[in-house]
Amino acid sequence: MNTQGWIRGLIAYNSPVEKFINFVLNTISNEFEFEFSILDNDNSYIFNFDKYIVEVLKTDTINLQTLGPYALDKYLLESLKKQGFNFDCHRSQYIEYCYGIF
Repeated sequence: MNTQGWIRGLIAYNSPVEKFINFVLNTISNEFEFEFSILDNDNSYIFNFDKYIVEVLKTDTINLQTLGPYALDKYLLESLKKQGFNFDCHRSQYIEYCYGIF
């Protein structure tokens, strides 16, 4: 296993959900030069990436965190795609990891 994936796995499986969410959002923000914010509702998180908005139930966020180190990233990226944000799945090693292309 490469170092990046190993570190990401440690963060995913050993961090509180809020810390993991911030890690994921910072990574996506850096990758695409997005500004982001989070609104913490009673049952969901609302993630704002520039003009894109993604709402995820808190239970789904926790499930995605335990599913895999890049599962939340991929879920958010797929949600952005559905809203018209286009990107190449081979644009970076990070995106390839999100989509299991490595």
